[in-house]
Amino acid sequence: MTYDDLTEVLATTFRVKRELMSPGTTFADIGLESLALAELSAIIGVRTARDVKLHPTMAISTATADSEPELVTEPRRNAPSSCP
Repeated sequence: MTYDDLTEVLATTFRVKRELMSPGTTFADIGLESLALAELSAIIGVRTARDVKLHPTMAISTATADSEPELVTEPRRNAPSSCP
């Protein structure tokens, strides 16, 4: 997932104002707490077929494709081929 993809999800699904987001902005800075981060992790997981763990103190850029190896717990087994 690219940074642009992630900010699009944050803007549309979580209604985060785009002007509040930058690569160094943390999830806590934009008001995402553990429940929202669990939902975001699931969205990322469906789109990338990987399980990720996000924390409020992580920067938005840490959830992008460039840093995915740091977040991946393991590839999903039997990942769905498409989202409903």
